[in-house]
Amino acid sequence: AGREVIQFGMNTLPLPEGMRKFEKRFCRPQDGTARLFGYNEGSTRALIGPGYFVALSTAGNPAWQQRGAIVVDYYQVPDGPVVDGWPKVVPNSRGLQMFVFQGTRDFMRRVSAWVTIGAAYKGEKALDHYFVLVRNPG
Repeated sequence: AGREVIQFGMNTLPLPEGMRKFEKRFCRPQDGTARLFGYNEGSTRALIGPGYFVALSTAGNPAWQQRGAIVVDYYQVPDGPVVDGWPKVVPNSRGLQMFVFQGTRDFMRRVSAWVTIGAAYKGEKALDHYFVLVRNPG
């Protein structure tokens, strides 16, 4: 709980390559629930915002399970303490991040112990944008 795990990512958005690279930073909440808190770090964070999320298992939701084992849910933001030094937790309905993160869910599948792939959805619509994450071994 409270320990940061960084996953390096690259997405398929139609942006310059340097802007397609990002990090998803995760931590387990202190309340012991089976979820993760996290936010997005990258070259656009200062402009757009952190894009906080709660990551959960899709087990028990058949429609979501077809999309992936884990959902990164931007409808939710951490409701407890996060890692010291992380940006202030703000809802995705505030500021410019509302145009990117509000109403979005990323569905992820494990490829190996260190690699996951994901697909972005806005509402229930697939965006045809994908990403890969590689866990930092540090």
